[in-house]
Amino acid sequence: MTFSFEAKLSGGVRSKPLLNVLTVRPRENPEAEPIAWLLVEFQETTSFENISVILSYEVIKRTNDRWGKSSGTFHASYTKYRNSVSLTSSSPHGGALFLNLMGLDGNRIGTYLMNEIVAWAKKHPDASVDCISLSSNQSSDDNKLRRNNFYEQFKIEFEYADDEHKSGISKPMLAGQLETTDAWEKNIKEHDVQEFIREQINKNLAAKDKIATMTNNIANLREELGEAKQSPMRWALKMLWHKYQVRLMMLMLSVLAGSIAWVKLNGL
Repeated sequence: MTFSFEAKLSGGVRSKPLLNVLTVRPRENPEAEPIAWLLVEFQETTSFENISVILSYEVIKRTNDRWGKSSGTFHASYTKYRNSVSLTSSSPHGGALFLNLMGLDGNRIGTYLMNEIVAWAKKHPDASVDCISLSSNQSSDDNKLRRNNFYEQFKIEFEYADDEHKSGISKPMLAGQLETTDAWEKNIKEHDVQEFIREQINKNLAAKDKIATMTNNIANLREELGEAKQSPMRWALKMLWHKYQVRLMMLMLSVLAGSIAWVKLNGL
């Protein structure tokens, strides 16, 4: 029995788990601290004439929690009698693509999700890809270019209805002509659930060890502070000894060696 958080072996090839965690960093600053963590689940259902895919995502934590919960699904399907794949629907009838990521738009999360759909679709290389329609109602000046580039990075080409590329329909193509992308890897790291939990446990244990060490150091400092208040002169001499004990011991050894040499020279 294989669980959803375990990798599968099929024909000697290891496929990744159906359940994964994403660590997302800012698109413009991939070296910065993470801004969100997402849980992603891949589900495939097979019937007599249809294979349906649901790719579910949910933001499980973000550094800015004022946006609240964000979740959604991407859908895809393969229809056997038509030998066609849809990249936007769990059936051969229509479909649309919506991304509900309040406050996280533009950080390649949609690219990651669509890349999973495209990778699955390419398992049916001879199937035709159902047309994708672009609506002018979804092409405001700030997102039109991003929307078009989003699809085009997977080698989906469009017949645009206007010079400004606000609306159009995708050109006929086979699933085997689609291309996956690794652009999301620039600021997103994919973990299997076991790896992620293990990593978080190790970080938690390391943090506890660090806190215990700091707590012990604070206790020692408090003890020294109490000693200093009780007997300032004795504490000061103790600190001087700790600070210069090596030099003082070397000085004492030098004096002792000098004294022994002087005694030998003087025949005492």
